[in-house]
Parts: sequence; structure tokens; C-alpha cells
Amino acid sequence: MKKTFLFILIGIFIFTSVAFFNGCSKKDDVIKIGAILPLSGDAAIYGKWAKQGLELAVNELNNNTNQKKKIKIIYEDDQCGPQAGVNSYHKLVNVDKVKVIIGALCSSSTMAIEPLANKDKVLLFSPGSSSPLLSNSGPYFFRNWPSDIYEGEFMAEFMYKDQGITNAAILYINNDYGLGLKNVFEEKYKSLGGEIILIEMFNQDDSSFREQLLKIKNRNVQGLYVPGHTKELGKIRKQMKELDIVIPFFSVVGFESPNTLEIAGNTAEGVFYTAPYFDTDSDIKNSQDFVSNYLKEYGEKPENFAAHAYDAVKILVQIINDVGIDTDKMIEALLELDYQGVSGPTEFKDNGDVIQPAMIKTVKDGKFVKYE
Repeated sequence: MKKTFLFILIGIFIFTSVAFFNGCSKKDDVIKIGAILPLSGDAAIYGKWAKQGLELAVNELNNNTNQKKKIKIIYEDDQCGPQAGVNSYHKLVNVDKVKVIIGALCSSSTMAIEPLANKDKVLLFSPGSSSPLLSNSGPYFFRNWPSDIYEGEFMAEFMYKDQGITNAAILYINNDYGLGLKNVFEEKYKSLGGEIILIEMFNQDDSSFREQLLKIKNRNVQGLYVPGHTKELGKIRKQMKELDIVIPFFSVVGFESPNTLEIAGNTAEGVFYTAPYFDTDSDIKNSQDFVSNYLKEYGEKPENFAAHAYDAVKILVQIINDVGIDTDKMIEALLELDYQGVSGPTEFKDNGDVIQPAMIKTVKDGKFVKYE
């Protein structure tokens, strides 16, 4: 009996040891990365595009025999808001135990999360946040989406120098994203010699903009600059037509959405907007492959957010493969990175900002095209 009992104990020990080590092996063979995106709410279309870009990159990596560890993305929805962003962060870090997070897309959410990430030494990598206030915010924050400093200044120069518009009004969304663009644009435009006639704002999810637009209509405005999100931008453009306001309209990458076209209809025609440089007709092979694979997988061409999210995964996994999930070592590697992404050549400054060009796009014949 004693021998039998001893054999049973040995068997149990061997079984549990094997199970334990197998479990550790499986855990060690997976790279967990968090993702905080607006998967619902007004900005959900951006979250959808970014998630599709992330998923495409993950599938390619996991199907690559050279990728020894499988990639797993754990998604959280911040609805493009700071409180939901903080809740998402705490869940990913405290429950899922991730050390690397892709996100957020919306600047307001990222600005609420960033101090927590720096305190916890969690690497926060945004493929969409553009507020200038995020520059120099802390060592554990990086973004491969250009700061509004570049986008706002780029549009100011385009309006003043290329389009010959010497006075303008600004109508901006009242959040960190809109405020950042408004400030940068205003400062640059004035420095070029332009005059800002009027500044008005609106809130996210507003449906009527008539009060602000009537103020603009009654002033001698040559051009209107409107940083905002897709739904509001479409409604503003439509209501301008209803109020018989004929002023050149200049905006941001948020205008580039099927939702905007659906809301604005033919009033979208001729709108100019800035966007991070991503060319679906690029002659660079990895960009061509990305566009082709994305189209095959989702039945539509990729948008800017999809491209930058795709690059975010590829960059982070490349670095993790080299140095492991050690965020201090990952920071060193990011600062030395010279990466040819599908969204363009990618390098980072010491403050975490990406070095990437911007471009002007327009709506022509109901399509979003590069302005030549």
C-alpha cells in the first residue's frame, strides 16, 4: 500500500509539474499587447479602421514561421473619452498585466492615460493622437501619428501661400484635438501675415452649428478652417449650404470618411484637408502589399488610421523580438529606429514624436484624392 501510495504521489507530482511548465511555456510563447481604441461612439469609424490595421498585421506576423512568439491584442473601448480611456488602461495593466499598449487614438483619452503609463513604466504607443501637448510628455509615450504642430502649420501655409487666402475664420471642436490644431494654425497663420477674423467652437456630438455659421456668414471671411470629427464635419458642410454660405472649406483628416460623404453629400466636393502622408497608390512594395492585402481582407482600401495602426504593431513586435518586453530597452530601440512603414519612413525624436511628412488631400468627384 505504501509503495502504491508513493507511486501515486510521484505520478501526481510529475503530472502537475508537466502541466505547470507547459502552461508557462504557452504563456511565454505569447506576446500580449493592449489596444485602446474608440470602438463605439462618434469616433468609432476611426477605431474600426485602426483595429482592422492591427488585425491584419497580427495575422501576418502569426502566420510567419520566423515569428517565434504569437501576438495577442487585447482590445478596450474608450469611446474617444478620457474617463473611459483611464478605465481601459487600468483594466489592461492591472488585470491583463500588459506592459505595452497601442493607443489611444483620441488625444483627450491619451492625455489622461499618459501620466499613468509613465508612472507605471508602461510603453504607450499611439497611432492616432496628435495634440501638441503630448510632445515631451514623458519617456514612455511615443506616437507614429504626426503632431498637430506639423498638420496645423502645413494647412496655414497652404491656405495663405498656395490659395492666397489672407483672412480666415476658425470653427473648432472643443476638445484637446481641436484646441491643439486651432492654436497651432492660428499662430502660424498670423506669423505669415494672415488675419483671423473670428474664432468659434462646437462640442462633440453637436447636431446644429447654425449659430456659429451665421456669425461667420456676416463677416467678410475668405476661408474657413474646421478641425473636428467626421460626423460634425459633414453636418457643418451641409448646413453651410442650407444657409447659403459659400466660403472655401479647409479641414483635417477627420473629413476623410464615408460617413462624412454620406452626411455632406455633394457639399463635400472641393473641400481641402490635411492628412499624415499615406499614399494608396505608392510604388513602394510594402505599401502596395499592404493595400492589396487590406482590400482583399476587408473589401475596401485602407485609410490613414489603418496604415498607422498596422505600422504600430510591426514596429513594436520587431523591437520586442530584439530586446524583449523591457520597456526601458524598448525606448532605446525606438529612438534608434529607422523604419520604412506602409505609412511612410518612420523615425522618432527624443520627445516621442514621429518624423513623417504631411500632405494635402481634397474631395473630387466624390472621392478622397491627393491634391496635386
